[in-house]
Order: sequence, then C-alpha cells, then structure tokens
Amino acid sequence: MTRTKIPWADYTWHPVTGCSHSGSPGCDHCYAAALSKRFGWHWGSPIYHNERIDEPRKLTKPARIFVGSMTDLFHPFTPTWTDYWNETALRDIWATMSVCRHHTFMILTKRPAIMWGWFNRCERLPNVWAGVTCCTQKEYDENARAMSGINTVLSFVSLEPLLERIEMETMPFQWVIAGPETGPKKRPCPDEWFSPLATACENWHVPFFDKRDQFTRREWPDCARKAMEGKG
Repeated sequence: MTRTKIPWADYTWHPVTGCSHSGSPGCDHCYAAALSKRFGWHWGSPIYHNERIDEPRKLTKPARIFVGSMTDLFHPFTPTWTDYWNETALRDIWATMSVCRHHTFMILTKRPAIMWGWFNRCERLPNVWAGVTCCTQKEYDENARAMSGINTVLSFVSLEPLLERIEMETMPFQWVIAGPETGPKKRPCPDEWFSPLATACENWHVPFFDKRDQFTRREWPDCARKAMEGKG
C-alpha cells in the first residue's frame, strides 16, 4: 500500500494493476497509464498481485483506502483476467475488506454495470463504498441510471476530470466529488462549473467534496465523519 496525496483517501492499495481505455474521454490522459509507461510497468489487461492481498491487515490504525487506483476492478473479461475474475481476485479482495472492518475501502469504476452486477451478488460490507467516475453530462446520466439500486452502504460519484458543466437532475449517490484535470495536458475546467454542483448537492442534501486547490467545500458523508471522529 502507498500513502497518497488524494485528499479523500489516506492510502492506495494495488492488488490489481493494469487497465485499458473504457471509451470515456476521462481516459484520454490517464495518469495510471502514463505512470506505467514511464516506469515500464505492465499496462493493458489487469493482473492480480496476490502477494499484496494482505497489506491492509498490517495497518492497525483506521484508514480510508482507495482500492485499485492503477486499474479498474470491473474491467471486462479479457483472456488474462478471466481466470481471476470471480473466483480469485475479487473474492480475495472482499475477504480482506471483510476482515479489515476498521478501514473504509473506496472502489471507483468507469464500468458501473459490471460493478452493479458484482455488488448485488456478493456480501454487502459496511466499510466498502461503491463509486463511479463521470466526466460529461452523458456519462453522468448513463452512470446514474446504472448505479441506481446498487447493493452498497454508500454509493458516490467522482466528477473528475470534470470536462464540461454537469447538471445533476437525478441523485442516486450519497457523496459527490468533483475536480479538474491535472498534469501537462490538462483540459479547461472553469471555476463556474463547480458552483452549480455545490448548489445541487445542497438541494439533494448530499455532501460535496471540491478537489480544487482553492476549494470552497470539502464535506464528508456522515458515516465517514463518525469514523474519523470515533475511529470506528
């Protein structure tokens, strides 16, 4: 596991690495792909690193853990991933998260239909949150529908990189994160795109987490605040 500068997480955990373009414009400047190319790491179809599966057990202090920041755990079937899909990787990850209930595990995907299928047939863990990434209005509308009714204690949406103004006319989520693209190829993200998101969250009574450096609001779901205050 690695300490992270991501403001909504304490650590990243990488039991699986590798991914491919999902078709979302958010994948165009993928930082994980760029890092892998820079350091000569595997990219493309996912690889399961079972030697990393017990890492969260070694961390005794409660932490917020982003699971799979260098992959999408719900990548579609591929020849190298099929052997590990249900029977090994995801089941092992769930077993570790089940034992480590003092941690909060956050999982993000760009493939919500596959995530929905998995979450709705596996054990519902009180410390596991299901999130989806959306970068455009079209993605938000489609993914909000896909995530509706998912079997999780908390579902959230990450509007990052935010590539256009998004209207959240439906809200199947309990937490909203938003942030601009970063890096040398970052695309424009005007500040005025954020105020409507904050207002919509107020109207829906949903916490809003602004990832900009000059952020105006960084709110947490009630369950996260209680965990941070009470360490449990």
